[in-house]
Amino acid sequence: MWSRRPVALLPFLLLPLLAPPGGAQESRAASRARNRDPHGPADVEGYIRSLEDPKRDAYQRPDEVVAALRLPPDATVADLGCGPGYFTTRLARAVPQGIVYAVDVEPAQLDRLNERTREQGLENVVPVLAPVDDPRLPPGRIDLLFVCDTYHHFGDRPRYLGKLRKCLRPGGRLVVIDYFKRKLPVGPPPDHKMEREEELAEIEAAGFRLVEEPTFLEHQYFLVFEPGEPPPARPQADWRVRPKVLLLVYDPVIESRGGKRLHEVCGWGDPERLNRELIGDLRRASGGSVQYEVVERIVLDRWPVMRDGFAYDDESFLACFEGRAKWREPDGVDYGRMHEDADVVRKVNEGKVDEVFAWGAPYFGWWESNMAGPAAHFCNSDPTEEPRLKRRFVFMGFNYERGVGEALESYGHRAESILAHVFERLGPWEAKETHAWNRFTLHDKVAPGRAAVGNVHFAPNSEKDYDWGNRRPVESACDDWLSFPDLRGRTRRVDCEEWGSGDIRAHHRWWFEHLPRAPGETDGIRNNWWSYVADVNSYD
Repeated sequence: MWSRRPVALLPFLLLPLLAPPGGAQESRAASRARNRDPHGPADVEGYIRSLEDPKRDAYQRPDEVVAALRLPPDATVADLGCGPGYFTTRLARAVPQGIVYAVDVEPAQLDRLNERTREQGLENVVPVLAPVDDPRLPPGRIDLLFVCDTYHHFGDRPRYLGKLRKCLRPGGRLVVIDYFKRKLPVGPPPDHKMEREEELAEIEAAGFRLVEEPTFLEHQYFLVFEPGEPPPARPQADWRVRPKVLLLVYDPVIESRGGKRLHEVCGWGDPERLNRELIGDLRRASGGSVQYEVVERIVLDRWPVMRDGFAYDDESFLACFEGRAKWREPDGVDYGRMHEDADVVRKVNEGKVDEVFAWGAPYFGWWESNMAGPAAHFCNSDPTEEPRLKRRFVFMGFNYERGVGEALESYGHRAESILAHVFERLGPWEAKETHAWNRFTLHDKVAPGRAAVGNVHFAPNSEKDYDWGNRRPVESACDDWLSFPDLRGRTRRVDCEEWGSGDIRAHHRWWFEHLPRAPGETDGIRNNWWSYVADVNSYD
């Protein structure tokens, strides 16, 4: 393992001494007038306690974050704004043959870090006391620059980012995690935060390009950059929506299996995690335009009721799942009963909820999406009549047996249904170049030589349903649609490597990323198609 000996090789680093014993440390901490971090609270010791609060783990998910970094054991990492070492110690354990530079502006934070590294026997951490405008890191040696919840603390950020670029080895990465700029149950108030798009623009302007964006954090965005030129800027509408979501989970407790929930008994996905990642993928694919917010969670210990009154119970469902019985047919769910289960009509009418995201098991009988309310239309299923509703809403039906990719597919069919409805006055959805939606969804099988982005089931080169892994190269105008409505007929040859080589989630994110989100109108239809897909009360 590394020891603290590397410090001797870096004499220009301003490093704190090991914390003095007993009262000397307390006296030194007490003598400080204010936190040296201008963005931090004056009470440094209280701030340290809040950063170390074990309750933070529930939303920060530190072990998952470190795992997502995929660090080799000999990596050199810098934790910028390390505080008392909440992430530093985890990073140090992830790189046992490497080194972690722990950078902070406040000596008391580094004093506490020293205590923690001694307590945990970590010898590969180098504390760095640095000003807000200079990380004081060795040039060309860092594999990963890690910044969690402190990006806005940097002084003169464009210049600081330039210094960070010089610290990276070839192939090095910059990771930035920060809170969404809205009212959240955790983190600082909104006026102390930055929008994702603002941080992204600053970092790209400093010579970085976004290469990855994990989406499993509920309250924070997670951006991974490498040095390099970002893709050309695309037109961006000055529009953003934050639909309020009721998360409704049908996940019965199975008493005969130790009181575990159904998803645990069957070995299926955790619906809360799946929902977080789905919302994150939609936020990313829409360029931050669509930021779903879960305002209420209801987890039901019951089975949904079908239209004919049938409902599974613990034993009958498990008998089918284990192959001892056949699944019940038909399996159409009673949407009205589900609305009652969660008091949906009142909540939608009062504006407390805009959508329902329901998660359940296979054979629960719901459609991928269903619309109800005034002038509700086909949305991958016939609309549900509910005369008490004063506003339209969409009831999304997801399956925790499956993954985020399948959930994105459900949302994709919703998008197709809504956009086909919006463009209907210009003509039906068909493989013709009669209007923008029809041109967008062309693929080579139905329009040889004229493929664009395709649809949810057919990539530009697909030869059959779900053929997202086809390696046959075809000419496609997919890039042209990133500049909509400025279509110039630009094409290039593409194959499945563009959209994940057959990965369902990667293809669907790629497809959503190509949906136009530009300002203005064309043929009387908004150029930001997301505004229709995510706000079903914004059109007739």
